[in-house]
Amino acid sequence: MFTSAAAAAAWREDVRPVPVTPRRAAEVACLQTDQLWVLDPGTRDLRLPRPAVVALAGGEDWIPSWRNQPVQDEVAAQLGAIDGVTGVAFAPGEDAELRVFIRVDASAGTPAVAAALEQCQYVMVNPAWGELIDTVELCPVPA
Repeated sequence: MFTSAAAAAAWREDVRPVPVTPRRAAEVACLQTDQLWVLDPGTRDLRLPRPAVVALAGGEDWIPSWRNQPVQDEVAAQLGAIDGVTGVAFAPGEDAELRVFIRVDASAGTPAVAAALEQCQYVMVNPAWGELIDTVELCPVPA
């Protein structure tokens, strides 16, 4: 998807722009790809998160996971139930949509910390999160 004829020509000179509404472009991305949508490939390469593409295709509002309190509450509840996890915080990710800081009780020793982090990873690979969170960075922090 290109934001202008100039952006399309910068990618490939032989491309002819075809006007399309953002919603229609999102619908096509959902039906014909893995819900991937890249704006201005070859120049900006701005990738929209999958949940945003799905919301746009459905005519719904989208709130990024790092600003979505109900999503954060559920993630914090599931991660907070893991032995050794003493706190959870959220921020926009650098290489992912969501960065999750997990405070882990380091006094329990290396095996306990490793087990807690493994359980955190297991929680976050649940396919149900895919509709709400595109990609996640887990960042352990010693307590």
